[in-house]
Amino acid sequence: MKKIVITALLILPLLSFIAQEEEGKNFRFGLMGNTSIGWLTPDDERKFSSGGVGLGLGWGLQMEFKLGKTTSFVTGLNLESYKASLNYDDPDLSATSKPTYYDLNSDFEYVSWEDLTDIPEDTSLFQLTKRSYTINYVNIPLILKMKTKEIGYFTYFGEFGAVLGFKTKARVDDIANVVSYDSLSTDPFTIEDPNNENNIDLDLAKGTQPIRAGIRVGGGAEYNISGTTSLFFSLHYNYFITNALTRAKSEDYLRSYDSDTGEFEAVGAKAIPGSVSLTVGILF
Repeated sequence: MKKIVITALLILPLLSFIAQEEEGKNFRFGLMGNTSIGWLTPDDERKFSSGGVGLGLGWGLQMEFKLGKTTSFVTGLNLESYKASLNYDDPDLSATSKPTYYDLNSDFEYVSWEDLTDIPEDTSLFQLTKRSYTINYVNIPLILKMKTKEIGYFTYFGEFGAVLGFKTKARVDDIANVVSYDSLSTDPFTIEDPNNENNIDLDLAKGTQPIRAGIRVGGGAEYNISGTTSLFFSLHYNYFITNALTRAKSEDYLRSYDSDTGEFEAVGAKAIPGSVSLTVGILF
């Protein structure tokens, strides 16, 4: 992942230099910042449900290569913090849904359950009720921009294209119940401390996918300050087509309990991310 980021940081200035030398005014370069409202849409609401939206922030570099009088190719590099939540103990879930459990060690790190028939030793067992995700991405947009002619000092535009995101970090805040487990009991789980909210800022790098791909559509306007220098703002809808979470066969931490077999099973969590973002920046 670090190699991808370093390579992108090296390539983008090179492209900028080449474009300036060869294209002149056909190339524009600028800075931008954005804020977004993100959510996760569960694939199977029998297991978990959307826990609401989160507010993310981002910033980065933007480059535009002119293709014609009214069209440009937009790319760049954007660092984004994406936030959203999931409910794992929603009362409106299907009656067949099962509680979700995980273990933490004394350093508040998730414990991988290699033996699915028992609880690892020297750990604390929790029943997960809600999880809030903060996932950081390096985004590379590949966008077609279509503009109007200048009207007054404004130029209006629409945009459509793809966005590739490479995860750099994933942290979560969990609301969970501390529980005890007795494998010999007919009701093996006992809630010791309900709604414990102290499980915050936990590392979940292995519980989320490394790459995110999506489609971006939106529009906005530019306000000309002088020459080719303009302020711009845009509003986008981002629909991602990849699962944000790990599949059941790759899930190391989350488990459900099968009362018929007395065994723990890996929880396959699939949720598709989405967001609406507002971007403000300057182009030269």
